[in-house]
Amino acid sequence: MRVLVFGSRTFDDWRPIHTVLEGYLRACVEVSDTLGIIEGGARGADRFAREFFDGQDGRLLHDNIYHETYPADWKNDGRSAGPKRNRRMARLGEPDVAWGFVDKPLANSVGSYDMAQVCLGLSIPTYIVQKL
Repeated sequence: MRVLVFGSRTFDDWRPIHTVLEGYLRACVEVSDTLGIIEGGARGADRFAREFFDGQDGRLLHDNIYHETYPADWKNDGRSAGPKRNRRMARLGEPDVAWGFVDKPLANSVGSYDMAQVCLGLSIPTYIVQKL
């Protein structure tokens, strides 16, 4: 199972992200599958996904989980770096599902909105969690 995590750089609550990923990890372990966590290397939601992966060492066999980061290339791509990264992450990462975590309405979170649209355009099931 490959799970793409994205969201607001200002998202400041690790709990919903870790809860979602823990559920997928438990399901993967039960059926001898692996969990792939895909994220974009930013602050906020992406960082919490990385921290979930890092926190698994010692709790489960490392074979059950892996992690991929797709950072934006701001130096070469300028202002289009975020959207280009989003497309690369969705296509090359080949996620089975995408989860977005935002701290404002999705339409007001430009990068997260773009990522959601990219995933939906590729028929990737996409879920959004908005912090109230």
